[in-house]
Amino acid sequence: MNEFDVVNLNKQMFQLTIQLLKSTWPLILFAIVASVTIRWTEKNIQEKSIKFFVRKHKIEIYTGIFGIVGYVISYLFIEQPNITLLMNVVITITVISLVIYSKTKDRDFYFISLLNDLERYEWIGQGTFQFNRNEKSFEITNSHSGYIYPRCLNWSDYYTNFEFKIINKSLGVILRATNLSNLVMLQIFDEGIKAHIRVNGFWQSWDMHSTHLKFSHRLNLDQWYEFSAYCDKNSIKVVISENDLENKTVFDRSWSIPTGSINFEIKNGDEISGTMPFSINLEFGTLGFRNHGDERALVKNLFNELPRGRAPRYLAVSKMLCFKKTLVVLHGSVRSCYSAFRCNFLSLLHFRIAPQYWHSSPMSIDSLPKVSSLFQDVF
Repeated sequence: MNEFDVVNLNKQMFQLTIQLLKSTWPLILFAIVASVTIRWTEKNIQEKSIKFFVRKHKIEIYTGIFGIVGYVISYLFIEQPNITLLMNVVITITVISLVIYSKTKDRDFYFISLLNDLERYEWIGQGTFQFNRNEKSFEITNSHSGYIYPRCLNWSDYYTNFEFKIINKSLGVILRATNLSNLVMLQIFDEGIKAHIRVNGFWQSWDMHSTHLKFSHRLNLDQWYEFSAYCDKNSIKVVISENDLENKTVFDRSWSIPTGSINFEIKNGDEISGTMPFSINLEFGTLGFRNHGDERALVKNLFNELPRGRAPRYLAVSKMLCFKKTLVVLHGSVRSCYSAFRCNFLSLLHFRIAPQYWHSSPMSIDSLPKVSSLFQDVF
């Protein structure tokens, strides 16, 4: 083999390698991206985060799938632009409908992983509520007012779930909070739950024995538990379970929020100078956490959801207006798509399908042949 043959062989090998890379580069790129994504997911994302991420962005995912379907149809029917046009118009109308529906529909759940320090800016309150890097969760302590999540302020009946660990003394769980001065608080100790309400800044609490919220077995400090609460009218059902594979329930009890009015004592030093009555109106409100002084606890993976088929309180009129707006926008979108389809269809006929029907005179609808024969030519 002379030098010329070697050079020619190397050239052919190089060209073969280039052709192979050109044909397989999408698979190589996909393998690299998939490998990096899987490793990052296993390290940084929990199962709950993935589940609720998909649920939160399902409309966007559907839109992407429809877009991919449109590309595939365009590729498969590249020599039949009429079919491609019709299918893409149908896909466009479907996507527009999904997007409009998602924009006008009220959110029925929120998932806050509390695994990122930036998430604290979504909360309202004062004190210490910050990300703990060692525990990979949020720490609540030294917060007299507490912290609430403002996006659920108009919710009435809902289900909430999160994981918690008591570090020192207790964890205060806020429910039905219209603001930081009107709320329900369930203070979790290792031996039971102490129920509170706060009306116009005044506190009223009940002993855990009188409310039957005492645990049969003490909770272990420095152990993770799962807290669930079902708010239904004036009743709050509390379920606490161990956060492990068995998920054993350690507490399951209901407590009723007081109704009517309540008298708060006004003190002047150690003496009671009088009482002040306040009506109790805790029918709706958001959730949050509160720990006063050296009380300290950790929380993460907070999930809040409306019951199926229920809308946020006081939004019936707003939903009706959104529905009407959806119909108006959808009607305009369909008309626009129809106009675009009509123009493209006529252009298709003029340039690709039936040139024998057109002359040098301007295009007009009257010069079209019968619809039946036309579609026979098209399809």
